[in-house]
Amino acid sequence: MESRWLPQELVDAIVYELDDVDSLKACTLAGSMFRETSQRILLRSITLPQNLKEAHTCLEESPHVASYITLLIVRLPPASDIASLQQILQVATLMNVRKCVLHRMHDGFRASYHTPALTATLLDFLARQPLHELHLSIATVVPPTVVLRLLSMAPCISFYRVSVEKDGGTSLDTFRSPPNTPKLEDLVVETGADDVHKLLALPQSKSCTSTLRRFSVYSLDYLNPSVQLICAAASTLEHIQLHIRVPILPPALPLLRSAKFFVIMDRQPAHWLDFVSATVSTSPLLTDIALSFTPISKETWKDGHTRFFDRTPLAPLDTALAAHPARPTIRWRVDFHHENDSADIFAEFTTTVENAMPKMREEKRLVLERYNRFAERTRRMMGYARWSG
Repeated sequence: MESRWLPQELVDAIVYELDDVDSLKACTLAGSMFRETSQRILLRSITLPQNLKEAHTCLEESPHVASYITLLIVRLPPASDIASLQQILQVATLMNVRKCVLHRMHDGFRASYHTPALTATLLDFLARQPLHELHLSIATVVPPTVVLRLLSMAPCISFYRVSVEKDGGTSLDTFRSPPNTPKLEDLVVETGADDVHKLLALPQSKSCTSTLRRFSVYSLDYLNPSVQLICAAASTLEHIQLHIRVPILPPALPLLRSAKFFVIMDRQPAHWLDFVSATVSTSPLLTDIALSFTPISKETWKDGHTRFFDRTPLAPLDTALAAHPARPTIRWRVDFHHENDSADIFAEFTTTVENAMPKMREEKRLVLERYNRFAERTRRMMGYARWSG
């Protein structure tokens, strides 16, 4: 019997509190008041190519459920299932996807791939969606024009282990983003995707980065070209996250409000300290700066903390931050790599940094935090909260 006296808003609130599939499935059979909300929750996320034929049948026979799908995860299926995947992507009612993850695409974008129409079908599908986020991972020899086309699909885009085709015979000089497409605001370049920001640092790619506000790069390449891309987008960037790997200074960043840097403790501090100081001095709106150290063991701490946190090299940074017009906070963040006695190390770390930056300590704009680098990386890889923490 349906509970007609219950407001639909209350029914929806109850259903949204359920966190197991069996209960939600039961609600779909409990009456019309429960059915739609339960179906929306059950079907808001699907992964392809799991059950391709069943998924296509469901979308064809119950077209209303297509609007419930807001998260779509696509993996490159076996060659025998490519046609079925294309059929699903061409379903006209499937046009409410807000977040799309293209995972393990391998050589599916390669021009010589045995089903070349897949790329066109996929791009057409993405262009129809009101995407907020697009994430591409594990893809090889992607044509440059496809990368640039993907960059016009959503305001937030990330790349992980993506290589770009070299000498593909396609000129970038004539590339233009289609009209009325989302403007790229948030770009994340993970490990193994250095080809992407090399491409974006080219003058021909300027139209794709002209509105970039947030840029995050997690590169293990000592010669990564992230600084080149920062230079190309310097006039619009408001937030940056990057590893400081090379002795090069950033450009002036007039709109920058927050900066997060990843630093390795077993190296001399001159490179990253010069980069941080230059960022502070050329960013008048900067309000938050974070230095996140990669996992520290007791041995690394003993060997490195003396030269890292000496008063002399940190004194100019302390003075510059204390006098900065936006009164930024500086956060020192460390991951102690599951050391059993890390509490003692953290206490020593805190004392050492506070003594090295007395002005910021006195103004209570000096923060020391512990963080879990592995957990943060997992959130990034899953597309969660990229700018938290």
